[in-house]
Amino acid sequence: MFGMMRLLDACEKTADGSGSWGVKPIFGCEVYVAQGSRFDKSGPQTETNHLVLLAETDEGYKNLIKLVSAGYTEGFYYRPRIDKELIHRHHEGLIATTCCIGAHVPQAILRSGKQNAEEEFRWWLDLFGEDYYIELQRHNIKEQELINQTLL
Repeated sequence: MFGMMRLLDACEKTADGSGSWGVKPIFGCEVYVAQGSRFDKSGPQTETNHLVLLAETDEGYKNLIKLVSAGYTEGFYYRPRIDKELIHRHHEGLIATTCCIGAHVPQAILRSGKQNAEEEFRWWLDLFGEDYYIELQRHNIKEQELINQTLL
């Protein structure tokens, strides 16, 4: 989020005389999501999952700002963190993905099996609906291949 203005300035420079931009920015970021509450600071620092959030609308951009700000002001514990409660409150106008191997759904696939992973997936899908996307990554990592097969 800290580079948003530089990105916007660079994209504005691609505008032609009619006002159309040659490059349209997509504002978003990868956030850390606490396993439980963002206020809990008793566990190890590694108890977070990744989540990619992209602003689809102006409201989404404002919600992204709220989420990232709260991560620093309310949830900071070794790194800025948000939680599901906060995401539930500020998800409108945002797009989310299943993200990388370090995210909720992929970690559920690896640690808890298909049934628990499906429950985790359903929570996110119910919240974001058509704005929740399955992200596949191919890095020749054995665990990632299992995640991809399960997601497919």
